This record gives sequence, C-alpha cells and structure tokens, in this order.
Amino acid sequence: MNQFQNRTIIRVGDEGSQHSGVSSHRSDSSLVNDVPPSAPAGASVSAQESIHRPINDEMATLRRSRFSTLRTTKLISKEMEEHNRENNIYEQMSGYKRLRQQHRKELKQLEERCAVEMEMLKQKTDKEYEQLINNFSKELQRVRNSQNAEKDKKSREFDDMEKKMRRQLTSQQENELKAFSNAQKKEYKYNKERAKSVYTLSLNIIRFPTRTVYETALKERKAILNARRSDAEAGFVREQRLAMEGEIRKLRRTRMTTLHELEEKLAAEELRVRSGQLEMSHALLRKHHEQTKELEYAQLNECQRMKRRHMDAQHEAETSNQLQYNQRAQDELLKKHALQSKQQPKELKVSVYL
Repeated sequence: MNQFQNRTIIRVGDEGSQHSGVSSHRSDSSLVNDVPPSAPAGASVSAQESIHRPINDEMATLRRSRFSTLRTTKLISKEMEEHNRENNIYEQMSGYKRLRQQHRKELKQLEERCAVEMEMLKQKTDKEYEQLINNFSKELQRVRNSQNAEKDKKSREFDDMEKKMRRQLTSQQENELKAFSNAQKKEYKYNKERAKSVYTLSLNIIRFPTRTVYETALKERKAILNARRSDAEAGFVREQRLAMEGEIRKLRRTRMTTLHELEEKLAAEELRVRSGQLEMSHALLRKHHEQTKELEYAQLNECQRMKRRHMDAQHEAETSNQLQYNQRAQDELLKKHALQSKQQPKELKVSVYL
C-alpha cells in the first residue's frame, strides 16, 4: 500500500491537480483488483475502506497545499515572463535615465567649451584693445613732446629777441644820451659864457656895485644852468626808459599773441589726433562687439540644435517605450481573455460561439 501511495504522489506532482484524481482512481481500482478472490465479502469491504481513507486524506491535503514545494513548468514560465517584463520596464527606465544623463553631460560639456571659447575671445579682444590704447598713449605723448619742444623753441626765440632788443636799445640810447649830454654841455657852456658876458657888462655899467656881488650872481646863474642841464638829461633818460619799456611790451605782446596762436594750433592738432584715436578705438570696439555677438549667436544656435536633437531623441525613446508598453498590455489582455475563455463552461462556450 505504501508503494501505491508513493506512486500516487509522484503522479500528482508531475501532472497537476487534475491528473491526481485520475491517478487516485486508477490506484483505487488497482487496489480493488489486487484483493484476493478468496476473501469474504465483509472483509473485502473493510479492506477497501481502510485503503481508501488514507489515500483520500493525502490527496485532499495535496490539493489544499497545491504543492508549495513543487512548481509546475507553466507556473515557472509565467514567473519568468513576469520577471522579464519587469526587467524590460526597468531596462527601459534605466535606458531613458542613461539617455538623459548623457544628454546633460553633453550639454554641460558644450556649455563649458562655449565658456572657454568666450573667455579666449574676451582675452584676445582685451589684449588688442589694451595694445591699441598703449599705442595711442605713446603717440599722444610723442605729439605732446613735439608740441612742448616747439613751444620751448618759440619761447627761446622771443627771449633771444628781447635780449637782442634790449642790447640794441641800450646801445642806441647810450649813444643818444651821450649826444644829448654833449649838446647840453655845449648849451651850458654857451649859456655860462653868455651869462658871464652879461654880468661883466653889468659890472662895467655899475649894475653890480662890487666884485663879490658879481661872483655871487654868476655862481647862481651857473647853478641854474646846471640844474636845467641835469633836469634835461634826467627827462631824456626817462623818455629813453619809457621808449624801451614800450618796445619791450610791444615785443612781449607779440610774443604772447604768437604763443597763443601756436598753442591753439597745437591744441587743434592734439584734438585731431585724439579724435582719430577715438574713432579707431570705437571701430575696434564695434569689431569686437560683432565678433562677440557672432560667437554668442553661433554658440546659442549650437546649444539649441543640441537641445532639439536631445529632445527628439528623448521623444523617440518615450514613444518607443510607450509603444512597447502598449504592446505588452495588449498581449496581457489577450492572454487574460484567452484564459477566461478556457475557464468558461463548455455549454457557455458553445452558446457564445453560436
């Protein structure tokens, strides 16, 4: 009986719960057939009951447990299919995540490269502008040095002219003063002799009663004549000094006018140089602005193209994943409907088909 029980368990485990009932029935019939024919009827009934009871209990236990330690091929296939389906979903999400990470990495690398290019362009433009400003400073300093040299030269020329004029006027005035002094001496001598003659004649005609009065009057006349001569010479010297000062002022006025005109000319030249430098610097700045704008536009277009390409790739991946998900859901529904159709009673199937 133990041999039959073990055979029954193996059959039920291999074929499923439906085959277990058939195998148990076959085992029961085999047990009934194996009873010796010589046994009495009461003994055969009790023997059959004693054999059927433990077998039925074991079959009921197996049906309830549904073979928790043994799994059929169908169940294993179903679990593997569910596991693969979960793995497919996980792979889809992992692939999408890797795609997003790769896109972020590419975009970050592009932004870093664009930043490096922009920094290199900025350094290049700053260097060009700084070099231009240095050249302008050197040129302007050279112009100013030339202008200062020209003004110094013109000032030295006027200084030399003033010195030369002073020497000339001094020499001329000395000669004039000498001639004037000689003329004054002659006049003094003439006036003195005349006064002496007049006083002598007056003495003869008893105008001066004594010789002492005569000499006193002559001395007074000489003093008056010397004072006149001194005053005339002093006035002449004063006139010469005023004339020299007038000529010097006239020369200095000419000097100031000439230097002022020269400064205006040099200032206009400096302004013209600075205006040209400003135009050149503005042209260079406009050129740098255009270069920066073109580079920014190119980088922006490249970033937008990359983002658009990434977006298209992500949309394509999402669409593919959605289609795969829809296909899996459709397959599951078809399997579910097929299983439900199999589980329906035959009469219902026939009526449904009819």
